[in-house]
Amino acid sequence: MKRRRADVLILGAGPAGCAAAITARRAGLSVVLLEVQAAPRGQPGETLHPGVEPIFRQLGVWEALVAQGFPRHRGLWREGENGERIFEAYGHDEHGPWLGFQADRVRLGGLLRARVAGLGGKIIRVARVDAVLDGTSAVAGVRADGCDYRASVVLDATGRHAWLAEKLDLLAERQEPAQRVRFGWKKEARPELDGQPLFRRRADGWDWLAPLGDGRCAWAKLRRTSAGGGIDYAWRIFRECAGAGYFLLGDAACLMDPSAANGVLRALLSGICAAHLLATAQPPAAVGAYRRWIAELFDRSHAEWKTASGSHAPAATAA
Repeated sequence: MKRRRADVLILGAGPAGCAAAITARRAGLSVVLLEVQAAPRGQPGETLHPGVEPIFRQLGVWEALVAQGFPRHRGLWREGENGERIFEAYGHDEHGPWLGFQADRVRLGGLLRARVAGLGGKIIRVARVDAVLDGTSAVAGVRADGCDYRASVVLDATGRHAWLAEKLDLLAERQEPAQRVRFGWKKEARPELDGQPLFRRRADGWDWLAPLGDGRCAWAKLRRTSAGGGIDYAWRIFRECAGAGYFLLGDAACLMDPSAANGVLRALLSGICAAHLLATAQPPAAVGAYRRWIAELFDRSHAEWKTASGSHAPAATAA
C-alpha cells in the first residue's frame, strides 16, 4: 500500500479547493489536492461580481484573470413578473465603473490550479476516492487509487455532492422550498442587453441569461419544484461542517439559492477562511469559528431571501 502525507489534504480542485490550497501554502503548510475529474469539461461559465477583485488579489491571480480577456459587465438587467425591465449598475468610483466578469469555468480553474502548483502544492488526479481513513478520534485522510493519503486535516471541496459528509453520515438540514436548477449555453446574440446579464423573476423561480460576447449566451433556470429535470438545489446546510480532522467547503458545507448568494465568491471565501483558521488557531477553536461562520452566512442569507421573495417557508427538515 502506497502512502503520502501532507499537512492539508483537499478533495476537489475547484475554486474552494484551490483557494484553500493557495492560502495554506502561503502559510507554510504542505498541501496535496486530489482531483477526480480526468479532464476539464465544457461549462457555461461563472458570472463574477466586482467584489471578487480583492479576493483574487489576495490569492495572487488577479492579473492572470484580467489577462484572460473575459467579457466584462457593469451591472445587470432585472425583469419582474410583469415584464418591466430596469438596469442596475454595480456602482463606480474615481477610477470608473465597477465591472464584473463572465468567466469561462475551465480557464478560471486552470489559472487557479496553476497558482497552487506555482506555490508548491501537489495536485494529483485520481480515478476515484474510495474511503475515509479513520484515526483514533478524527478523520486521518482518504484512500484513493490504492494509495493512503494521510493529513492533519481533510478539506472537502467536492461541491454539492459533499462526499465526505456522506461518508461521515453527517445530518443535512434542508429548508423549503424544493428547488431544481438547469443550466447551459446557446447561440443567441440578444443585442438589446448590451452585453449585460439579465435576471428575470418568475412566480415559480427565475431565469438568468448572460451574454458571452461571441454570439452565445449562458443561461440558468431555477424552478421551485421537487419534480422535473435539473439538479436538486434546495437550501441545505451541514451544521457539523467542521469537526475533528475535517472541514467542508463551499457547496459541500451549504447550498443556497444562487440568486441569494454568489456561489464562486462564497466558495473562495470558505476555502480562505478554513485554511486561515487551520494556520492560526488551535483545532477546537478553528472548528467552532468555522461552524459559526457558515451557520451565520446560511441563516442570514435564507432570512433575507424569504423577506425579498415574500416567502413564508416552513420549518427546516433533516435529511
